[in-house]
Amino acid sequence: MRPPVREISYASTADGLAIAHWEIGSGPPLIYTTSLTFSHSELEWDVPVIAEMFLALSRHFRVIRFDPRGSGLSDDPAPDDLVPAAFARDIEAVADARRLDGFHLLACGSMGPVGITFAATRPQRVRRLILGDTFAVTEGAPLSKWIRAQSVLADLEVLPNYDALAPSEVMPTIEPLMAASMHDPGPVTRAMTAWDVRDRLADVAAPTLVVRTRSSVATDAAHCREIATGVADARLQVVDGTFFPFIAVVEQVVDTLIDFCAVPRDQETPATEAAGLRTIVFTDIVRSTELLQRLGDEAGRAAMRQVEEIVIELAEQHDGQVVKHLGDGSLVSFASTRHALSFGLDVQRKLEDSPLRLKIGMAAGEPILEDGDLHGAVVVQARRILDHCPDGRVLVADSVRQLAVGKGFAFDPAGEVELKGFEAPTKVYVVDRSDV
Repeated sequence: MRPPVREISYASTADGLAIAHWEIGSGPPLIYTTSLTFSHSELEWDVPVIAEMFLALSRHFRVIRFDPRGSGLSDDPAPDDLVPAAFARDIEAVADARRLDGFHLLACGSMGPVGITFAATRPQRVRRLILGDTFAVTEGAPLSKWIRAQSVLADLEVLPNYDALAPSEVMPTIEPLMAASMHDPGPVTRAMTAWDVRDRLADVAAPTLVVRTRSSVATDAAHCREIATGVADARLQVVDGTFFPFIAVVEQVVDTLIDFCAVPRDQETPATEAAGLRTIVFTDIVRSTELLQRLGDEAGRAAMRQVEEIVIELAEQHDGQVVKHLGDGSLVSFASTRHALSFGLDVQRKLEDSPLRLKIGMAAGEPILEDGDLHGAVVVQARRILDHCPDGRVLVADSVRQLAVGKGFAFDPAGEVELKGFEAPTKVYVVDRSDV
């Protein structure tokens, strides 16, 4: 069972490692990572149960799969940098390479602590977090006995007995994958035995689904409840199987994910289409983490919801469409550049007497519309421009300024900025808000 097109690409991490990844399907992006023991972006397609699961998901999602550092076709990590935060850089590198600002994240088995760490430290990027057969602390979890066994047997080049993982007819196809996945099991598995990200759970802002298979070989009810209790917006679900997602009933896997991620059941492999010329707007609450720490989670989130409501109200007034909220910001699309600029200035005017400050970044171009979301270079450009925006201001690409010629707006040149992923510097302008 091979995908129609299988092209393995490489992403470069912040610490200089090459991470192998591929994608199939279309729809909302879903990045998937699982235990290093079962991670080889080429050989996993030779395991029928895994290939079937990938193909089923690709009918509803843009599935993006990668080998974490130290496994499969990816580079080896430094032996002294084997903490969850280091592995989280792999997710970031793949998301950047695929030009994803927001995506669903599925992290299973021993990579659960990595998924939790990523969602806690980069809340603006994770739309929904799915944690399958995993734990926040390795110690005491059923999978920990195999992790410890791997660390002991690594020097002997002997694999632990994984017969309980899958039906006997499946194991022969999985064993070659396990043998080729981890490059040097010893250092990695020894580091994993000390992983503990329970202090990160409270920082996970994304809606979270904790999935446990009924006969899980990786986790137990207590470890799953610990995650579901520690994450503010989390719920727990049980499905049939022994290891989520590839040793579980495929239909249950797909149903679980499309229900939680709110993907229409009657819209398989949605076609991409040009959305036409649009002005793409990103908003971002300045120092939102400090706001939450100062006000507390409940009051801080209430303040953020007020901003979301202002964005929704003013977007409607200016014929814009709120595509999605991103935790501490929003993505808004306008057919009219004039309306987009008026929206940006009106939002800043509305918040002028508020302790909250907003940054707004804009770019204009032709994005791709896919399953109700917008993708493409112009979307990434607008998001990157936001990173350079002064607090309380509106910063736009030159494409926006040119489309606004003769429409009554004034712009102050802000020079050229280097945007990650773009070869040439981008000219940007601050919208003159002297009339605000």
